[in-house]
Amino acid sequence: MITMLTYNAGEEGKQLYEETRNQVAYLTEDKWNIVLLQTLQEVDAYLNKNKLLDVICFDVKQEDAIERIERIREENKKAYIILIASPKMSPIKYIKPSIMAASLIFHPVKLEEYRKVMQSVVKQFQNEKADDGELMIIETSDGKQRIPLQNVMYFEAKIKKVYACLEAEEYGYYDSLEHLMIDLPEYFKRCHRGYIVNTKMIQRVALSEGVIYLQQGVQVPLSRSYKAELKEYK
Repeated sequence: MITMLTYNAGEEGKQLYEETRNQVAYLTEDKWNIVLLQTLQEVDAYLNKNKLLDVICFDVKQEDAIERIERIREENKKAYIILIASPKMSPIKYIKPSIMAASLIFHPVKLEEYRKVMQSVVKQFQNEKADDGELMIIETSDGKQRIPLQNVMYFEAKIKKVYACLEAEEYGYYDSLEHLMIDLPEYFKRCHRGYIVNTKMIQRVALSEGVIYLQQGVQVPLSRSYKAELKEYK
């Protein structure tokens, strides 16, 4: 699911929200969670509970808005940011590395201009999906990470976190294996109370040893309760 936050007060914010919904419904079958917030207090409350964002449309004409969008960028390093600014504002205030906006629109917003921007955004996410196959998006200490599921060898639960383990790197984030299994494709199988394995990576299952051998010499444990489900890969 792609999550988009729109911060814009008044009737204009409602119009942008409706236009976003219309474009998403028309252009893609992907699920989008589109949130409209109309005060900075609402923004703060939302960010305290939900920090993982894919697209942000943010009105920066209000005095404290720049600080908020900088905070959002820090926590969502790869998000697509659309800024809405007053033509009277100095660009120095919002064109800077701490924000890195991908698109800029000036007040008053013309719906046709906004529509073209949203069409580009939807197309970009569709292209990412086509290029990378199935993606998972996780929030780590380094910000948001997009990980192609086909590259994940296994998931491991340890020290109150879940780790997505690839061939040469791993990403730790807060989740549970039980919750993860709900959303993963069918080729991921639970093999142990602390592990989920990508069956496409399996080279051999040693039932008597209680070990699954993956590509690159990687091994993960196989517990007795999951042997029946994985014996076809031996």
